[in-house]
Parts: sequence; C-alpha cells; structure tokens
Amino acid sequence: MHAAPKDSFVIKPKYAHVEPFNNGVALVANDDMKWGLIDKSGRELIKPQYEITIPTFEEGMVLVSKDGKWGYINQSGKEAIKLIYDQGRSFSEGKAAVKVGHKWGYIDKAGTMKIKPAYYDAGKFAHGRAIVNIAEYKSGIVNHEGNLIHKYDYTIIDDASFDIASRQMDKDVEEPNENFLWSVDHNNRWGFLDKVGNEIIPPTYSSPGTMPSDLESENDGFSEGIAVVELRERYGPFTWAFIDRKGNILTELSAYQIRRDNWISRFVEGRVAFCTGQPNDMKCGYLDKKGKEIVAPKYDDVVDFSEGLAAVKLNEKWGFVNRKGEEIVKPKYKEVIDFANGLAAVMVNDKYGFINKKGAAVIKAKYDAVDEFKDGRAWVSIDNKWGVIDQSGKVIIDLKYGLHFSSMYPTSRVTKSDLIIASKNEKYGFIDQSGKELTEFIYKKLEMPIEGLAAASLDGEKWGFITIPVSTQ
Repeated sequence: MHAAPKDSFVIKPKYAHVEPFNNGVALVANDDMKWGLIDKSGRELIKPQYEITIPTFEEGMVLVSKDGKWGYINQSGKEAIKLIYDQGRSFSEGKAAVKVGHKWGYIDKAGTMKIKPAYYDAGKFAHGRAIVNIAEYKSGIVNHEGNLIHKYDYTIIDDASFDIASRQMDKDVEEPNENFLWSVDHNNRWGFLDKVGNEIIPPTYSSPGTMPSDLESENDGFSEGIAVVELRERYGPFTWAFIDRKGNILTELSAYQIRRDNWISRFVEGRVAFCTGQPNDMKCGYLDKKGKEIVAPKYDDVVDFSEGLAAVKLNEKWGFVNRKGEEIVKPKYKEVIDFANGLAAVMVNDKYGFINKKGAAVIKAKYDAVDEFKDGRAWVSIDNKWGVIDQSGKVIIDLKYGLHFSSMYPTSRVTKSDLIIASKNEKYGFIDQSGKELTEFIYKKLEMPIEGLAAASLDGEKWGFITIPVSTQ
C-alpha cells in the first residue's frame, strides 16, 4: 500500500501557480496571475491581488505592484512598504532600489529613503556596494552611505550588462576571493573591474572570451587565472590573446581561433580548445596556458577536459586524449559522454555502455540512453524505461520509470533529502534512493518538497501542496 492516498493534499489544488514555502509561507497566484500569501494550513494571509515580477522573498520582503505602483509585502502578510513607487528591485543587504519619477534611489526596510533618487538606474547591493548609472553613458558604484566611490565613463547597467554585473556581485558567499574580477561592456569593448570597483583592465577587448555568468568555478570572466580575449582591433577578427588578472598579455594567438561553445572560451584543467584552418575545413586541438600546442590541430571536433581526459572526434568517430595529447582511447565510437566518477559512456552498435580511463569496457553496451555517473550512480534506459545502476552495472532502481516531461534526460531531481521525482504512465510520484515508492503516481506536475510540503497538481492546471512520507529504508 502506498503511503500517500489521493486525498493527501493538505492545501487543496486551486491555484494557477505556487512558489515553494519560505519560513512557513508561500506565494500563490490565481487564474488572473494575481498573487497572494498563504500559510501551511492553507489560510490566505493575503488574498491574491498583486502583480509580482519575481515571486521570491528576499530578506523577508517581496516586491509587488498594484495599479501601476510598487511596494513590498513581508512574510507576516503585511504591506510593509506602501505601494508608492514607479518601479523597484528586491532587497539586498537591507536596502532596495526604488524608482521615483525618472530617478532611482534606495530605501531601507522601514521604507525610509536612505539614498535619495538621483540615478538613471540602480542595482542591488552586494558586499557593501551597488552599481548605479549616474548619467546616460556614465556609471558608478555607491556604498551604503550613498557615497559615490567610483565613476566610469561608460554604462555598466543596461539591458544586457546589468544582469551580468548583478550576477557577478550578487553571490551566495561571504566574500569573493581577493583576485575576483568582474567584466564590463562599453560599446562592445570588454574590460574588468576588481571586487571593489577599481578599473583593472579598461574596456579595450572585442570579446571577453569567457562569459562570467556561465562559469561554475570563479564566476568572474577568468578561468584558472586567465581570460581569453579577442584582439579584433589590432589584428582583425578571430585573433586571440591570453591575459592575466592584471591585464598583462601572456600570449598572442594570431594563427588560431579559440573554440567557443555557448559563448564560452575557457581553460579547463590547464587546457583550452582551439581550431585553425578554413571555415569548412577546421581542425582542432588544445593549447596550454603559454600558448603551446599540446594537442596538434588534427581533430574534427574537441570538447573540454574532464577528469584528465577530453573527447576528440576524427572521421565521425570519438575517442579520448589525455592532457599530454596522448590518445588513450582511439576514435572509434559513434558517440561519447565525458568522464565522470571515472567512467565515460560510449556508443557501440547504437547502444550505450561505459568504459574506464584505460579504455576497457566495464559496463556492457546495452542501454538505449544513459546519463553520466554522479555519486557512483547513473540513470540508464531500455525501451524508454529508466532506472539506476551503480559503477559495477548492478541495478539499484528497476528500469520502469518514464522521462521527465521537460527534458530528454532521466526523470529525476535529487535533493539532500534523497527524494526522487519519477514518472510512470506520464504521471509523477516520489521514490527514494533505493527505488521504494513513497507516493502514488497520480500527479500531472510535481515539485520537490520545501519545508515539508511539495507543490503538486493532479491536472497540470491547478496547484496545491502535499506532504511526503519519510522513507523507512
């Protein structure tokens, strides 16, 4: 018998949209996308009435609007700051940017104007600083006292670079490292500022090479201490250089085109991919940080290194090279997936299996689709049914679950609670890491639980919240 019957909703499904619980309350929206606030009993602390751009509480407050004016509600269900502003941003470090007329300033959580509206645009505070536009094409950085501590003859905040700059400054860490730099864009020329806003490298490069918002490690436009930049003005397009964090050019690369995937050119494990030749006949290899060819440009395609090996393609077949450029696995596979947990997925006769770093097959190629290993486990599929195996190939969760409705990857999202969302017959339920089913598979849509309650929908239209039993495994 399943632990969660069909009437397991503790908050009945009646909302068009819901957000996860946060400190005992959740934002919910009706069919008109007007937002309100409920507690865990389902009691409406605020009836749906507000428009919300970002339905997330920041420092206990969420920005809301009504009749064209903006203000803030708190998690007690109170309109904490009256809706009198023309626009606003989320709270950060006790302050929020608000727009009065055509100018931006900053208020505190009591609604007191702490920095008078004087700016063309204003960003969120992070690490004691906020980016502001002081004129149409001039930017600066203010501190909490409202003092303008840096001025720039270019615009940092605009439709494109504001998001980049904000993501770089707004981090979930106590303080970025001392070498942290963030990139700025001025008339399609890129430069770098340090973490307190000092201009370290003026905006002179045609491309930053590495987009900071896409990096997982340093998040600042540099990878492994190096940025890959384009010297278009000096030598023409596709002429690159490596620079350090002081702006020193380490190596100029007039003969190469640095490989870019999703607008990223970056070092991974001390190597950067490059290509050379004519557009219809490019060959690719790898350079080290000094610009030396470690892997000669002889491959049709290459990807970043992972666990000391990189996938390379030659004559429509994939293999792997090491950081010395040695072919550890000759190109012979139709498809491969990068190494993870010491194993890489490879396709043999249109089926996937796994090899080790010596190229030896350790899990037989019998699966129609696979995901990479993580924490010693991988999702695998036969006949569109997914399950989990360990690194020996032993089945941990039977292959009987479907795909996640929003992707072509295995139907799972795992949290620290060890819960997994899985599907059967296009309906969703919860299982644990051993494959034990904790709920019935009756939900058209399902989200991971937060604060003990999971958002769920039976018909895919109306949302409520259910409780999840704890596995006794």
